[in-house]
Amino acid sequence: MYFKNNEKTLSCAVRSPLLARRTMIRQFALCMGGSWLAFAILGYLSLVLSSGDTSAGRLLLGILPVGPWLNLLYLLLGVVGLAGSGQYRTSIFYARLAAITGAALAVLGFVPGATQLPALLPLTQDVMGLHLLFAVIAAYFGWGEPSRSYIALL
Repeated sequence: MYFKNNEKTLSCAVRSPLLARRTMIRQFALCMGGSWLAFAILGYLSLVLSSGDTSAGRLLLGILPVGPWLNLLYLLLGVVGLAGSGQYRTSIFYARLAAITGAALAVLGFVPGATQLPALLPLTQDVMGLHLLFAVIAAYFGWGEPSRSYIALL
């Protein structure tokens, strides 16, 4: 009898599109928050463990340039994402904040004066592309179909 009751509850939960959207947005905030936190930790480790030669630049895993301010931003995005993944509303807020932040960083990379500080905020084309991709994905979760049920409730 307990199994049948559990089975009914599970089947209702899986079929509910509102619950599926809520879960998807919360999973996005959790996964992206964890990813940005991991990037920040790896970035700080690469800054600490790299040699003193800063003319060549410091690279995360030998691919992406890192800097202290960019790592701090990744750390903040990671912590806010993990903290915001607990509730549906905060997950939407995180997705919107991440979309705006990612788009701002991508646009900032095209500003000529912003690329003069590569040690603090390295914005190369590779990093700008990743920020733009992240902004598009976050905008989908923040303003797209997964968040429409929340907007309809307002």
